[in-house]
Amino acid sequence: ESGYALAATGRGSGAVILVAPLLAAACAWSGARVHRVRRTYTNSCRSSLVVVLDALWPLILTGVIAVLAAILAEFSSQQIPLRPDPGILAVSVVLITAVCLASFALGTRLTPLISAPLALSVTYAWLVIPWTLEPLWIRHMNGNLSGCCMIHQVLSVKVIASALALYGAIAAASLLLLVVVRRRAVGLTLGAISAVILLGGISTSQALVSGRQATAGTARTEGLRCRQGRVEVCVWKEHADQLPLLSATADGFAAKLAARGVDTIDRLTESHPSATPRTGSFMVSEELTDDEVKTSVAQGFAPSLSSVPGCENKIYSSSQQDAARQFLIDVAVAENWVKQILKVPTDNQLTNPQSLRTRKTLRSSSPAAQARWFLAVSSAVETCDPSARTAG
Repeated sequence: ESGYALAATGRGSGAVILVAPLLAAACAWSGARVHRVRRTYTNSCRSSLVVVLDALWPLILTGVIAVLAAILAEFSSQQIPLRPDPGILAVSVVLITAVCLASFALGTRLTPLISAPLALSVTYAWLVIPWTLEPLWIRHMNGNLSGCCMIHQVLSVKVIASALALYGAIAAASLLLLVVVRRRAVGLTLGAISAVILLGGISTSQALVSGRQATAGTARTEGLRCRQGRVEVCVWKEHADQLPLLSATADGFAAKLAARGVDTIDRLTESHPSATPRTGSFMVSEELTDDEVKTSVAQGFAPSLSSVPGCENKIYSSSQQDAARQFLIDVAVAENWVKQILKVPTDNQLTNPQSLRTRKTLRSSSPAAQARWFLAVSSAVETCDPSARTAG
């Protein structure tokens, strides 16, 4: 989403997919060096944690700077004010710290030739593979927020908390494992505490996102800018400079449709789709051409299943497949019809036989009958009720 600070932060933070595995290898190598000089490490006049942190802080700082540089480059490429999202920044910093500590702990127990490649491959796999797995909520635990978020979304607090809980637990458990003690019983106790902390972090992280769908965002509720005309047009503040043109286009389209007996929309909004009556939703991007403006606004006047939460799932999972299929065709033909009236291009060619029959029936009807049919389909979409359609 061009121009949206949250999306820019998310894309920039995607650098962690490369930074974290490389950093894991470097931290594991550093830990292996300590493993080779265990006697010096044990007998150091400084505490073991001080030795560890002294060895790791340059690596952690390097990783954080690399991710911040990627975020800065993303903002610079879009020429938007530098206001990175603090939640994504916090997750990136804690992720890098936890990965480094865990890899260092691994390195103190294995040789460099084993620990470094192992840390690199495991870290990379954890940041990438969950995005290909089901259940979908697993991907929200790993802190990879490069796909967040669409302009009508804000980052879910639970997603942030889930990643922080997991990586915070990994960091704490790793630190305890790195404490050097001379008494075996104390070492076993610290190991048991580390295991409890780690399991608690995993359980908490899972509980926070369990059941969640693929998106890390929730509906955005603030930041709309509106202009009242024949139709009220609302866009996100990032697109406010296009509001006059969008409003004028919407008013012109409303007048054309009213002349054909169609008056279904009082408000067009770029916000998250809702079931609000007489409200259409549309999408805007940066630097639209005049034709793209018309196509975008026209989409808001057409009935859309996505504008009614849960409607698409309801239709596609309906037990009455014939009625559901015809309903989908009616919606597609209605979109095609309204775009033809408004003289804007359509990507929907509707070449299957059932669609062609519906279009032929519609064309043979009078303009008044066409308008009544369109209103019936629009009403059926608002209630997500295929039985309310009148097309055949």
